[in-house]
Amino acid sequence: MTIDREAVRRIFLEVVDLDEVSRVNRLDRACGGDVVLRAEVESLLRHDRPEPGTNPPHGAIPGRGAKAVVAVRSSGDEVGVYRLESRLGTGGFGEVWTATQADPIHRTVAIKLLHVSGVKGMSARFHAERQVLATLRHPRIARIIDAGTQDDGTPWFAMDLVDGRPILEAAGSLGLDETSRIRVFLELCEAVASAHRRGVIHLDLSPRNVLLGPDDDGIPRPTVIDFGLARWRDVGDSSEHRVEGGTPGWMAPEQRERRADLDIRVDIWALGKLLEMLVGAVVPERGRRRREFDWIVDRATARDRDDRYESVDALARECRRWASGDPL
Repeated sequence: MTIDREAVRRIFLEVVDLDEVSRVNRLDRACGGDVVLRAEVESLLRHDRPEPGTNPPHGAIPGRGAKAVVAVRSSGDEVGVYRLESRLGTGGFGEVWTATQADPIHRTVAIKLLHVSGVKGMSARFHAERQVLATLRHPRIARIIDAGTQDDGTPWFAMDLVDGRPILEAAGSLGLDETSRIRVFLELCEAVASAHRRGVIHLDLSPRNVLLGPDDDGIPRPTVIDFGLARWRDVGDSSEHRVEGGTPGWMAPEQRERRADLDIRVDIWALGKLLEMLVGAVVPERGRRRREFDWIVDRATARDRDDRYESVDALARECRRWASGDPL
């Protein structure tokens, strides 16, 4: 059955910022009896803004095959030289806090730490995320600034605290026009392309992992966060490197199939979906420009990855041509 992606996009943007009761009522009216359409919209909604404590990261289940031990932390606890202030979010295995450092300098950071032990592979994944972030250097990628291990063996790392909200939510509330949205998307492409050049594939470019907020100049700019699923491009394609999980609704077909030979085209697929939801929301639904825009999205999100753009730079070049009115 073919899914009307335009309807999914339109309904998602209509209901994403509504409270629960209003959202259900609007979905009832917008989807009618189309259960497939509603399921697709609800899949995006469930993972756009996960509530603290309700979203195990990347589909993992605490304690599967092992006895999970959960550490309880509170505001005021110390992690390295930092004092925890408020919890930003909690997943199945980790949590993120705002934290302050008082000496030798005063600053506020974001602290990510593992709060579940005894689950096979989670500590290794956490350490891998720290190492990935340490290799990346781009203003639109959250920067790691410190790392360590607690006395109880809990690993942690500190990042720049990003002042932003999930990209689709922020773009809607700020009322960004087409020009602003395509600029934001191209800046996002630059960040992802930078990671690819350093050999890193993100593998979870969902709206909640791209924050949009004001830069020093007051202009809204995107920042890529959460490299918990990221892996190196040359990791190989054996079953031991198979990626488990991702954000439902934002995984490329080969990632949903849990193939081991994933490459940068997974990120290109996710960027195509973000392009569709971010910029497509303000592009007229008919006419030549819309047809050309849809052609770009369709190529970026082609089911067969061989039919997608060969690189993020190629996708960005096509978007620039479209934005300037040049032939694709």
